[in-house]
Amino acid sequence: MDDHVAIEEHNYDLQGHDRVVFVYVKLNGNNIMRLWCDVDNTYDCVHTKYAWSLPDVQAMVEIQYAKGNVNRLQK
Repeated sequence: MDDHVAIEEHNYDLQGHDRVVFVYVKLNGNNIMRLWCDVDNTYDCVHTKYAWSLPDVQAMVEIQYAKGNVNRLQK
């Protein structure tokens, strides 16, 4: 997807239930581009770490940056 990724998590509760976790490209409180998990409501969880490890997600972030949808702080 253009601005987020859906992760299907099988047996997440060890009782056979599945769910879909959405991870979005957002700016955190310090205006830094990060991945945001809608299930855990955080920038730092197993879902965001997994998503960031995927080359397609890294490319999605770059596309969003190039479109001007997400800004980076200048160092």
